[in-house]
Amino acid sequence: MMERIIVGYTLSPYGVEGYLKVKSTSGEFEHFKRMGEVLLKKNNSERIFEVEDVQCSQSFLRIKLKGIDSPEEAKKFSSSEILVPREKACPLSENEWYAYDLCQCNLVYGESAVGSVLDVVEGGGGYLLDILLPDGSKVFVPLKDEFIGDIDIPSKTIELKHRWILEK
Repeated sequence: MMERIIVGYTLSPYGVEGYLKVKSTSGEFEHFKRMGEVLLKKNNSERIFEVEDVQCSQSFLRIKLKGIDSPEEAKKFSSSEILVPREKACPLSENEWYAYDLCQCNLVYGESAVGSVLDVVEGGGGYLLDILLPDGSKVFVPLKDEFIGDIDIPSKTIELKHRWILEK
């Protein structure tokens, strides 16, 4: 099965031709123009669509998918995840990662795994790692250099610099 990652979320219908407004997970829009098809996932339902048109403005993106030709039809696909093959996602710069990849990692302190990453969420001061601890509880760790060391995606590990941040 082809690995796909989330690149955005559909919002509300736009106009009368079946366009959907889109929120990009990266904040970038240009890579949407290179997508030939996307997979929309909502609840337990998945469907692949051919991309007919992409319109970018400074604040949001509109996408037209083949077979969705009215606002009523578009509304059925509002609040869907947009997934594409990794190579079609927004290119990464140095020290950038896909949230999907971070969620596959263990948080390590020294040589020991001290938790696993469940999610990456946006907080007031930046991104936070939602960490599941071995006792089943959860904590947030800021994704900042003061707290996080090496991120090794191939080894699926993220280095924690200070263990005290896990204390409740």
